[in-house]
Amino acid sequence: MEFDLIPERFETNLREKLELLITDEKLDELDDILFNLISEEPTKDALDCVKITAELLSEFKRPWPLAYALNTLLAANLLTKDVDGAIKIFSQLIEHSIENDTPTAALSGIDNIKRLFAEGIPYDYLPYLFEQTARFYLHFGAIVEAITELIIAANLFSDYGAYQSAYRVLYDAEHLARENKNAVELAKVLTAECAIAIIEGDHDFAAKAGNEAIELYRILECDVPEHLTLNLATSAMKTEDYSTAIRVYKELLANSQCKSVMLLTILINLSACYRRIGELKNADIHLLKARDEIKKILPDPIDLELAVELELIAAANALAGSKFNESTKCLNTAVHLLDDAASVVDRLHYRRGHRERYVGRIESMLCQLPPEGKSEDVELIIAYCRSNQLSDWLHILDWADELGQLLSESDKARLDKAIFQLANFGAPFLYGFREKYNDAFGSDLMPDPWQKFTALVTDLTARYKFRQPLSTASVFNCVSMIRQRLSEGYGILISMFAAGKKAMLLINSQYILCDLPDTETKDFFLALNQHRKGNGTRKVWNDSICAYQQVLLKKCVPLTKALTDDETCRGIIFLPDGMDLIPINLLTIGHDVLRKRIADGKFVVRTCLALYLDRSSPSSLTSLSNLTGLIEKSTNLRFSSEEIKSFFRLINSEGTVLVDPTWSEFEQKMMVSDILIIAQHGVSIALFSDPHFGNLSGVESRGVIRFDQIQESAYLWSHRLVILGTCHSGGLINRNFQKIFKTHELIGFPSIFLTNRKSVVSAADWAVLDMYNYLLTTVFAEEMKRNDIPHAFSIAIAKLVEMSGSDAINLLEHIETQSIRDEILEHKGIEYVANLKQQPFCYGAYQIYTLL
Repeated sequence: MEFDLIPERFETNLREKLELLITDEKLDELDDILFNLISEEPTKDALDCVKITAELLSEFKRPWPLAYALNTLLAANLLTKDVDGAIKIFSQLIEHSIENDTPTAALSGIDNIKRLFAEGIPYDYLPYLFEQTARFYLHFGAIVEAITELIIAANLFSDYGAYQSAYRVLYDAEHLARENKNAVELAKVLTAECAIAIIEGDHDFAAKAGNEAIELYRILECDVPEHLTLNLATSAMKTEDYSTAIRVYKELLANSQCKSVMLLTILINLSACYRRIGELKNADIHLLKARDEIKKILPDPIDLELAVELELIAAANALAGSKFNESTKCLNTAVHLLDDAASVVDRLHYRRGHRERYVGRIESMLCQLPPEGKSEDVELIIAYCRSNQLSDWLHILDWADELGQLLSESDKARLDKAIFQLANFGAPFLYGFREKYNDAFGSDLMPDPWQKFTALVTDLTARYKFRQPLSTASVFNCVSMIRQRLSEGYGILISMFAAGKKAMLLINSQYILCDLPDTETKDFFLALNQHRKGNGTRKVWNDSICAYQQVLLKKCVPLTKALTDDETCRGIIFLPDGMDLIPINLLTIGHDVLRKRIADGKFVVRTCLALYLDRSSPSSLTSLSNLTGLIEKSTNLRFSSEEIKSFFRLINSEGTVLVDPTWSEFEQKMMVSDILIIAQHGVSIALFSDPHFGNLSGVESRGVIRFDQIQESAYLWSHRLVILGTCHSGGLINRNFQKIFKTHELIGFPSIFLTNRKSVVSAADWAVLDMYNYLLTTVFAEEMKRNDIPHAFSIAIAKLVEMSGSDAINLLEHIETQSIRDEILEHKGIEYVANLKQQPFCYGAYQIYTLL
C-alpha cells in the first residue's frame, strides 16, 4: 500500500482512505511500515506520522488498528528515550484495550514498556505500570500474571518502607489466589508476605505466612523454594535463635545448586550469626567468602541491598574485633551505596522509608566507636543519618527555583502549580492516612500529585537538560555542608540518645563521643509528657528539670571541656535526634564558662532541623522593616501586647498587630512580613494524633497557626524571623497517625516555618512564664541591633541569667500598662525577678531553630 510519509500529505492521504472505509488489514500493513520505519531511524517525520495515525484512528473509531498504532507510538517513544511520553501512551493503550477488548497489542506493549526498566526508569513510575498491567491481566482473566505483577509491586513498596501499600497489594493477590482456588499462586503470595514481614520486623506474621506457604507446598507435593527457607532462617536470626539459623543456613549451603545471590546472602548472614554468638573467627571466615563471591558476580550488577548488607555486617564484625578504622570504612561504603539507592526516588516518604531501614543500625554502630577519633571518618555517616524529609523538600524547592529561571512562562506556571500541589497534599510532612494510601493502587481514594510531579520532572529535565530535583541532597553534598560549618569554626553536636545513649561532637577535625544520662533522660521524658498534658505542679516539673540538668552537665564534661578548651570555637550547631530529649540550653547556659562566652557574643548556640545551608542572618536590621504581631482575642496573658509593643519599639518599627485574623488576612500579611512575633497561649503538637491536625492555639481552637495551612504556604513567605512566644511552641515529634518514625524527622511548628529557606525561629519546648518571655524578647530585640539573629538570641538568654535583679526590673519599667507595671514592682520585686530569670525552668525551654 502506498503512502506519502511527509506528515502534511500523510495526514490528508490517510484521512481520505479512512473516509473510504479502508480495511483493518490495510491499516495493519500501514502499521508494519511505520513500525519498521521508526525502528530503522526514528526521524521527526516518522514520529509525526505515527502520532497522526493514532489520532486519526481514534477520531474514526477504529479500535483494533488504533490498539496497534498506540503500541507503535509506544515503541517510538521508547526508541527516542521519551520516558514520560511512553508512560502516557502505555496508559492509553491499557485503557483502550480494556474498553475495546483488544488485548493482543497491549501484550506487546507490556513487553515493550518493560524495556524501560533497564533504562533506569524513575522509581515513582513503576508502581503505576504494575497497577495498570495487573488490572489488564485481571480484566482478561490472566490471574497468574496479575498475581505476579502484584507481588512485584509489593516488593517495590517494601524496598522503600511503604509496608501498608505492600500488604494491601498482597492482600489483593491473596484474595485472587484463594477466590480462584490456585494453591500454587497462593503459596507464592504467602512467601512474599513472609519476606516483607521480615524486612518490616514483624516476625510473628513472617512465621505464620511462611509456615502456611510450606504447608501448601507439601500438599502440592512441591519442593519448598530455597528462598522461603532462607527467609525463615533469617527471621530466626533476627529473633536471636542463632542455632536454628546457622543449622538451616548450613543445610542450604550444602546444596550444590545454590545460586550466587543466595550463596552470598547465606554467607553474609552466617557471618552475622557467628559474630552474635561470639565466634569472631568463624564470622570473619564467612565474610571473606562473601567478599570473594561478590568478585565472581562483578562486573554484572548486584543487588544494592545485598551489597549494603555485606558492608553493614562487615562493620559490625570489625567493631566486635575492635577494628575501628575498618568499621568506619565499611560504614562509609554502605552509606555511599544507600545514597545511590535513594537517588532513584523523589517521593519524600519513600526516601524516609528507605532510610528507616538503616539509620538505627548505623547510628548504633557509631555509638560503639572509641571516645575520640577523626571527624572525617564519621562525617559522611552523619550526613546520611541526619538527612530527613525537611532537608529533601528544601532541596526540591531549590531545584524548582533554579530550573524556573530557565523555563518558558507556561512551563514555569506548570512547575509552580506542581510544587504547590505537593505542599497542599503534604510536603514535607504527609498526613498519616494519606501516606497509607499514597500509591498507584490507592489512587482511586485520593489524587497523587507525586506521580504528576514525576512526569513533569521527566519532561522538564529532558527538554531543558537540567539536573534531577534531589541531586543536591546527596550525602556527598550534605557532608560538604557539614565540613563548611566545621571549617568556619563551629562545633556540630549530634544527639544519638535513641541509638545508644550517646552524643557526638565534631570539632577541630576530631569527633568526641560521650555518654548521655539514661534513666534521668527517660524520667525527664515522662515528666515532660505529663507537663504537656497539663498534669502535675510547676514545682514538680521544675524539680525534674533541675535534676536532669545536673546529671546532664556531669555526663557531658568531655563535650563541654572540648568546647571551653578551644577558645576559637564560634559556637555549636545542635542536631537533635527524633526523640528531641536534650534541651540544649540546659547544657550550654547551665555551664558557667560557656554561658559567659555566650553573653560576651563569642559563642552561639543554635538547633539545626535540616541538613541544608542556612541563608538567614541579614547583616543589619534595615532589611527587617516589615513587622507583624499576632494575638488571639481570647488570650488573657498579661504581657502579650506589651511584649509585641516592646519588640516593635526596640526594632524602631510600628509594625502591624493582627488580632484574631482570618487565614486570608494572615497569609496576605505573611507574604511581605520580615518578622512575625506571636504572643498567646500555646499547646504542644504532641497532643495531636497527627501533626496535620496541629493547632498552636489548642485542640478546640480555630486560630490561624495551623500546621496544615502553614505547611502549604510558608515556603512562599518572606519572613526572616519567627518568634513563637507561646508555651510548647518548640515541641517536635517524630511520628504521624500511621507510625513512629525510625529516622529524625523533627516535625513541629519551627520546622514548617523554616521551609522558606531564609528564616530562623525561636520557640519554647514547654510552658513558659509570660514575664520571662517579655524579658527575653526585650533583650533579644536590643541585641539584634548589634548581632545576627542566632547570636542575638543566644546572648539574650545568657545575659538574662547574668543580669542583676535591678537591671531586669528596669526593663520591666518600660511596660506601658500601669496596672501590670505596678503589680510587678510592688508585689513581685527585685528578688522574685532575679530568681526567676536564673531558673532552668525558664531559660532551658528556649531554642533558636535554624537550618545548617
